[in-house]
Amino acid sequence: MMGDKDYGRFVREAMDSIARELEVPVDATDPSRIHAHEVTRCLRRSYYERDSPLDGPPRGFSGLLAGMLRRLGHAPPEAEYDIGGGRSIVGRADMVVDDTAIIFRPSDSAPRVPDAGDMLYLNACLWIHGKADGVVVYIAGDRSETSFSLTRDKRMFEETVRRARVLGDLLAEGKRLPIIEPSAECASCQYYERCYAKQRMGKPIGLIKDLLGHNPDP
Repeated sequence: MMGDKDYGRFVREAMDSIARELEVPVDATDPSRIHAHEVTRCLRRSYYERDSPLDGPPRGFSGLLAGMLRRLGHAPPEAEYDIGGGRSIVGRADMVVDDTAIIFRPSDSAPRVPDAGDMLYLNACLWIHGKADGVVVYIAGDRSETSFSLTRDKRMFEETVRRARVLGDLLAEGKRLPIIEPSAECASCQYYERCYAKQRMGKPIGLIKDLLGHNPDP
């Protein structure tokens, strides 16, 4: 903060704006084409994104980097994988080098294990692009990198296909919502209050203080 201007906020808003312009839009009117990122995260969130979207958190560095790589020609063209029934899974890796597909993700610090959704997405990209091996690269704020490799896995992709069919059916039907899938991402999701009742109590109930301060008679 310098004076009355929050320059950090200006930078975040600029990055988010650029990321939005660079991202590949999803056609909300076409339930026959399901994007890989829609089914490798919470299905209910993806349903709301198409049916009644709200502004979400800034996309930041991850969306900016992926979009820039696509514009610079380092990413393969968007492709789709036919899953039958007139449906397909659509997606693309952020980069393909030789026979390896690569995706980039931001991280607060070096992760010990890769995010499950990232691995599902990377695996979907391997099937979509017809590649055997993939790498997810996590980039921290200090520019350090941590990478994890993946060999194309049929069972993982079968689960992705199943989720794509479920989302496609529910979108086409327009009457039922996907089930709630509790995760750590729920707290930052813009649709939190559509899934969970959230009411702040007017005053603390003092439960912890009472429990810690209770000394039963011997």
